[in-house]
Amino acid sequence: MKGMEKGMDTSLKIKLSSKNLLLKIWTSVGLMIFTSLYTIVDSLFVSNYINTTALAGINIAFPLITLIDAFIFMMASGGVAWVSIKIGAGEKEKANHDFSLIVYFGLFITIFFVCLALPSLDSLVKFLGAKDPELFGYTKDYLLLILLLDPFFMLQIIFQQFLFVEGKGKFALILTLSSGLTNIFFDYLFIVVLNLGIQGAALGTGAGYCVSTLFAGIFFIRNKKGLHLTKPSRNFSVIRGTMSNGLSEMVTNLSTSLTTFYLNYLTLKYLGSAGVAAISIIFYCQFLFSSIFFGFSIGSAPLIGFGWGSQEYDYTKKLLKLCVKLVLIFSLTMFIIAFTGAEIITQFFCRPDNPVYGITTHGLRLFSLSFLFSGISIFASSAFTALGDGRRSAILSFVRVFVLTLFFLTVFPLLLGVDGIWLAIPAAEITMVAIDVFFLGQLAKRLNVLQQAK
Repeated sequence: MKGMEKGMDTSLKIKLSSKNLLLKIWTSVGLMIFTSLYTIVDSLFVSNYINTTALAGINIAFPLITLIDAFIFMMASGGVAWVSIKIGAGEKEKANHDFSLIVYFGLFITIFFVCLALPSLDSLVKFLGAKDPELFGYTKDYLLLILLLDPFFMLQIIFQQFLFVEGKGKFALILTLSSGLTNIFFDYLFIVVLNLGIQGAALGTGAGYCVSTLFAGIFFIRNKKGLHLTKPSRNFSVIRGTMSNGLSEMVTNLSTSLTTFYLNYLTLKYLGSAGVAAISIIFYCQFLFSSIFFGFSIGSAPLIGFGWGSQEYDYTKKLLKLCVKLVLIFSLTMFIIAFTGAEIITQFFCRPDNPVYGITTHGLRLFSLSFLFSGISIFASSAFTALGDGRRSAILSFVRVFVLTLFFLTVFPLLLGVDGIWLAIPAAEITMVAIDVFFLGQLAKRLNVLQQAK
C-alpha cells in the first residue's frame, strides 16, 4: 500500500468491529459529552441562582456566538481531514507545517471577527431580539465577555480535535474534564459566592477555555516527534483546502445560528420570554445528546481519512457501514431517554411551579423525535468531510437547515401553532434522512469502483 511503502504510522487503522471502533473513539465521545456538560453547567447555575430570564439571555446571545464560531469549526474539522489525509499518505513533515498554518490563521481570523463585532454590540443585541430592558442587560453582559474570550475557545477546539489525530484522545479527555471542573468551580465562586450574576457565568466558561488551551498548546509546542507547532506552511492552498473540507461544518454552525435566531423569534412571538427559556432548556438537552453524535463523528473522522488517504477503499466502506450501524443504535437510545425523561430533565433547570416547566416538558417530548434521525445527518456530513469531499458535505448541511429546517419552521407554526415550533426540527430531520441515505449509497458504489480498479 502507498502509505506503508512510506513507513507511515498505522495507529489510525483498526480491526473492524463494534468493540474496537468504540474503544478507539470512546475518548472523543467522552470529550464531547463532558464539553457539553460543563457548558450546561452555566445554564444550571444561571437558571437556579439568577433566574430563567437570564437563561433566556444566554440563548438570545447564542446565534451571534455561533456565527463567529462557525469559522472555528470549519478550520478544525477541515484541518483534521486535510492533515489526516497527509499522514495517511506518509507526508508527516508537510502535515506539521500545514497544521501550524491552520492554527495561526484560525486565531487571526477569530480575533478579527471579535474586533468587528464589539463596536456594534448594542445594536447586535437588539437585533437578536433582546428589546426588553432586563433581557437586553443579561444578553449584553454575557455576550461581551464571551466574545473577548472567544480566541481561547478557538484554540481549545482546534487543539482538542488534533489531539485525536495524534492519538492522544485520553489526554484530550483529561483536558476537557479539567476545563469542566474549572468551569464549575468558578461558576460557583463568581455566581453563588461573589454574586457576579451572568457575568460570572461568562467568566467561568472562559476560565475553562483557558485551562484546556494552555496545556494543549504546551503539548503541541513540545511534541517534536509527532504533530507539533512549527514554522507554518507558506502554501495557502492549505487554507483553501481546509476551508473547502470544513465547509459543511461552517454551514452547520451558521445554520444553527440562524435556526436559534428564528426559534427565539417564534417563541418570543408565541410564548414570550418563558418560551425562550423553554427552548433554551430543550437546546441544552439537544446539545448534550448531539454531542454523542459529534464525538462519534470526530473520533471516526481520522480513521476514515486515513483509510481514504492510504487507498484502502474496501476497508473504508466497511468502516462507514459499521459507523452507521452504531449511530442508529445511539439514536434510538437518545430518543427513549428524552421522551420518557422529559420531566426529570426539565426539573434540573426549573421547579414544576414555574411556567417554563410545563412549556418545556411538552416541547421536549415532541422535539425528541428529532434524535431518531439527526445522528445520521451529523455523521454523513462529517464522513464526506473526512474523505476530503467538502462539496457534498456542505450540500448535505445546507439542505438540512437552510432548506428543510427553515421551511418547516415557517410552515408548521402556521398550521399547528406552538406545537409546530417543536415539531419543525423533527420533520426536517426525517426528510433529511432520505437524502443522507442516497448520498451514502452513492459513496459506497464509488468505493466499490475504486477498489476494483486497484
